[in-house]
Amino acid sequence: MVQRPGKGLYEGQKLAVKNRLYRHGTIAVIALLLWANPVAASHENAECPPPEEFLPLLEFLHSVEQLGVVIAFALLTVVLIAAGVSWMIPGEDWNRRAKQILKNGLAGFLLVLMAPMMSAFMIGAAEGVWSC
Repeated sequence: MVQRPGKGLYEGQKLAVKNRLYRHGTIAVIALLLWANPVAASHENAECPPPEEFLPLLEFLHSVEQLGVVIAFALLTVVLIAAGVSWMIPGEDWNRRAKQILKNGLAGFLLVLMAPMMSAFMIGAAEGVWSC
């Protein structure tokens, strides 16, 4: 990056650095998800299955996860529509607001999508607690 003498980064260079940070952060999150997914264990194929009294709880948690993903898809649709409408309204403030809505919506959606993986990992970690 070329800098002016005595000055900071150009505005375009600041934007390029910011975009590079977002890109590397996204790649790191995707790599972490792909790395952690095989680690996440499921109680169906465990060597030592959970006790019978835990099965209703595990089935309930699975139902809640599925419901959460369905609700997240619906909310993401609403967020995308709201961001699109904000983007179409003329004015720099509306564009900035649309970008913020979109970022927050996608971040929340990713968290909801990671919830089943995190709970499966915790169930896999709890397998060591109960004994066969």
